[in-house]
Amino acid sequence: MNARTITMFVGIVMMIAAFMIILVSAISIVNHVRNKYKRNECCTLKLDLESILDAISETTQETIPDASPKTDNPHTTNSPEEPTEILSTGSVCSTEERLKKGLAKFVRDKMYLKPEMNLTALCQIVQTNREYLNDAITKYYGVTYQDFINALRVNYAQYLIRNTKGHVVIKTVAYDSGFQSLGTFYRNFNKYTGCSPSEWKKRLMQENLSKGK
Repeated sequence: MNARTITMFVGIVMMIAAFMIILVSAISIVNHVRNKYKRNECCTLKLDLESILDAISETTQETIPDASPKTDNPHTTNSPEEPTEILSTGSVCSTEERLKKGLAKFVRDKMYLKPEMNLTALCQIVQTNREYLNDAITKYYGVTYQDFINALRVNYAQYLIRNTKGHVVIKTVAYDSGFQSLGTFYRNFNKYTGCSPSEWKKRLMQENLSKGK
């Protein structure tokens, strides 16, 4: 192999190496852009918390805890009560009426703050089966049962953050709102608000400062 052939071979190898470097860099840029788009998409596709809560209030005729009123001790004034009988013995009503009464009690007694509350437990409260209840919640609110209960919990978390004086302990807020883990709380809070609890608190403080509160 003469010098010219060696030079050509080396040149080809260098060209291939340069091409591979460019290709790897391009793939890296594409992946970065794709991941950034996905993160932004998650924020833009967050569920409309206000619309869900409005639908719940309209269907159950119950007032959902607002994030704006202030109270000295929100933990005691909004604690969940033990479930009681929805209908008196011998009362007769349609399945839909019974369901609405049950959901009204579920919201009024803030049963969604109980960490152990699940679809099966709610079925027992409203006296119906899982399939009918799930379909009804989707029909009324356009969301699944899990989104239904998490919307109520996130709203209550916002209520606690807004009305707690001094330092807010996020872990306490998470568990007082009915979430069983911090991870689930953070994921759902971001899902409904587009930001973390700490960021939401900062925005709230900035909003209050701009209003001179």
